[in-house]
Amino acid sequence: MQKCIIHHTGVDNTAHGVLKDQKVYLLGKDNNLYFPEEMFMAREECEGGLIQFEIEGKWGFADIFTGKIAIEPTWDYAGPFYRGYAHVVLGVQLASEGYSDEKQGGQHGYIDSDGKIIIPLEYDDAEEIPYRKYFMVAKNKRWGLIDIENESIIPFLWDYLQTNYKHNLIFCGIKEKSELHVGDVDKLCSAIIQTQLEPTCEYILKWGVYDENFNLIVHPELDTEPIRPQIKSSPRSKSFSYYDEHYILKREEGYGVLCNDGRLIANIELSKKQATLMINSICQWSFQGNLYI
Repeated sequence: MQKCIIHHTGVDNTAHGVLKDQKVYLLGKDNNLYFPEEMFMAREECEGGLIQFEIEGKWGFADIFTGKIAIEPTWDYAGPFYRGYAHVVLGVQLASEGYSDEKQGGQHGYIDSDGKIIIPLEYDDAEEIPYRKYFMVAKNKRWGLIDIENESIIPFLWDYLQTNYKHNLIFCGIKEKSELHVGDVDKLCSAIIQTQLEPTCEYILKWGVYDENFNLIVHPELDTEPIRPQIKSSPRSKSFSYYDEHYILKREEGYGVLCNDGRLIANIELSKKQATLMINSICQWSFQGNLYI
């Protein structure tokens, strides 16, 4: 009987376990053994009934109902299964016990629920959750999107790549050198920088948008990633929810409105007030309250 750690990174949870007769068990506080299905949210959140476990620094997967090892522990890290695939890594240095965003190095790829390598371990980093049946991966410190055949769909140009809430738009960010200089006006903060101070940043991010067909519909010229408006009863209300049907785009002093399906409703030439009023007028029937950004 060997000690192991059972990881449920889908809900950021770990537990002590043991490996006995090629089965993984939870070790209860009463020192009794239980199947992993007893772990918090395991039945609800472990796709395909597969849960991560770690033994002697290697990660694999076990069946939550029987404890049987489904995928042998061969990885230095393995993420949870999402949409049939799991992110796996070899040669990674984890910053703490379990998965951490501060992982260093390694070769990243994906496996299916049979343990077969679907995307080869040739990338510098990878997102946990596939985008439909596409994968966001990084190579040479640039992010792109590949398909299940490992073919490039979005080129490796971006410092940041992320999906919107409904997973039908992709926001791309690229670093540009900052215009902040010692003694000049900081154009981001409209403040005078003391001549004896050093610059506080080296770059700024510019954002663009891909639609669900991977067309670059907004070039990387936005000052922020597209903004989800907040629904509030009043501007000072602390209670709010997000509205996901439209996004506010900001470029310098101009604002635009982007529909969730990728249509640009208004060019990025409106004032902030005009953009907010436009969304309120379009969507007033669908919620109570007003939109604020």
